[in-house]
Amino acid sequence: MRSYRTRLILLLLVLVGVIQFPTLVAVYYATRGNALQQADDRLTVGARVFQRLLQSREDQLRDAVRVAISDPGLREAMAASGRDKVQAALFSHGARIRADLTALLDAEGRISLSSIDLPADAARSVFPDLVSRPDREGMVSAVGRTGSEPFQIVLAPLRSPQRVGWVGMGYALDKALAREFRSLTGLEVTFAASDPSGSLRVYSTLEDRAQASLASRLEAQHPPAGASTMHLLDEDYLTQVMPLGLSGGIDAILQISRSDVMQPYAVLNRQLLVISTLSFLASLIGAWLLAGSVTRPVRQLADAANRVERGDYLGTLASNRTDEFGQLARAFDGMQRGIADRERHISHLAYHDALTDLPNRVSVERYMSKLLDQSRQRSGRFAVLVIDVNRLKEVNDTLGHAIGDRLLAYIGQRIRATVRTDDMVARLGGDEFLVVLPGAGQALAEKLATAIINVSTEPVPLDPMNLYPEISLGVVLYPDHADNVDDMLRRADIALHDAKQARASMSTYSSGRDAMHLRRLSLIHDLRHANKNNELSICYQPKLTLASEHIAEVEALVRWHHPVKGPISPEEFIPLAEHAGSIGQITNWMLRNVIRQCRAGRDEGPDIGV
Repeated sequence: MRSYRTRLILLLLVLVGVIQFPTLVAVYYATRGNALQQADDRLTVGARVFQRLLQSREDQLRDAVRVAISDPGLREAMAASGRDKVQAALFSHGARIRADLTALLDAEGRISLSSIDLPADAARSVFPDLVSRPDREGMVSAVGRTGSEPFQIVLAPLRSPQRVGWVGMGYALDKALAREFRSLTGLEVTFAASDPSGSLRVYSTLEDRAQASLASRLEAQHPPAGASTMHLLDEDYLTQVMPLGLSGGIDAILQISRSDVMQPYAVLNRQLLVISTLSFLASLIGAWLLAGSVTRPVRQLADAANRVERGDYLGTLASNRTDEFGQLARAFDGMQRGIADRERHISHLAYHDALTDLPNRVSVERYMSKLLDQSRQRSGRFAVLVIDVNRLKEVNDTLGHAIGDRLLAYIGQRIRATVRTDDMVARLGGDEFLVVLPGAGQALAEKLATAIINVSTEPVPLDPMNLYPEISLGVVLYPDHADNVDDMLRRADIALHDAKQARASMSTYSSGRDAMHLRRLSLIHDLRHANKNNELSICYQPKLTLASEHIAEVEALVRWHHPVKGPISPEEFIPLAEHAGSIGQITNWMLRNVIRQCRAGRDEGPDIGV
């Protein structure tokens, strides 16, 4: 017959087992799920950072080729047909940004000069295909192969005045870039490039055996784009495949080993298992004491794991204990701080401008959405200022982009120092800044706008000279002018445009400007087809000589009768034609028709000048 003590011990053992086992399972799966979710998040964030890195490199290449095609020395060397001088002038531009590839192409995309040796078939096939796809600026930006070597390439047309060739620069997608990206994100990076013949080149941060296994998989079957799990050797890798290039065949593959993801939690799982075993043994002589000292830390660890899974990294497991639980808590805290620091850094890159460290457009839209919600609930108001640095392109073209960047940084600092502490100052991109003024009405907004104009147009000391910047500024108010983010930004741009048109420093949005702006856009579009649709006509205004009382000549005037809007005043559509670049088309139409009618009039009547 079993004693009560025996039954109690057995009962305590069962109770400890019932309590401990689910706890272990919960902690294990919570930490495992959290680790895998964090790994997926790291891959997703890593993909965004990689795209930003490619965009930053593309912007650098675009700036460099713009400077190169504008270089008078390069043009003089080409005009003199001095190959050595052309090569020296061109390659110096590539060396300035440490480009891996600098090339001069003819108008058809064939290689004339190159800083590296390129296979003949690559020179015949890759670049002609690229130059057939210019963007709106007439430039070409793509990731392409030279042979089987992947490059991020930017081409710009060289005109004299017609296009006589192309200047190209590029960065290699090689192991050095992969290592740089791994140091930034902690992810394994592989660039895989294959040509139509099936030849594959791989540049990877993986160890040699894993790299060879990956190459074999890629040669056997191309992985689908997006997230997946890939088995290499005896390891599972969480994988993100990002296709690059215009015609495929080039991929960026981001990976993280599942064992590396789970490694920080392996110690936790082993320690929990040891603790559970000891608790079962100790329960024979003091289960009720051991339960409190074991289950409490386990519950804390489970809560911390769940908190981290939800993305909350602010809590801590700080403990003065010197046993395994204390070590585990400190290790968990260290891991949590490391993840939080990396996420803060990546988040900062995603929501701030790299040049001025001001918030970017994404931050502006998020902030304004929150401010709009608060203003609607509290019947509040605020103002938005959009600021444009005039003639920044001239500064970049004459003094270089480095001076232009320093000028933008100076102006951003001055604006930040001028407005209030609670006001938001952001850079939208290019030469545009934005200021959000919470609680500001029209009077305060225009007062701060005037202060911004005054401080921004003060001389900027940039060696070896002082620059005198000019800015234009558009003001829009909530709720007077708009009640959503898109309309606020759009109407601020309209006010900025009005300031530029009026050659004024500042303009506040006026009600009804949307309709006028849409009418201008509609007229500009319809004006391009007006002569083809027989909507233009000619009116002749006679000029009478008082002495002879005869008509000496007539003045030919163009008129436009819109099929929907009716007669359009020349005072309205002539400036639009000049702004849109279609004034030459109208001029040619007038000359042809006036000369034809003048000839017919002379054959049938008196000779009257036009």
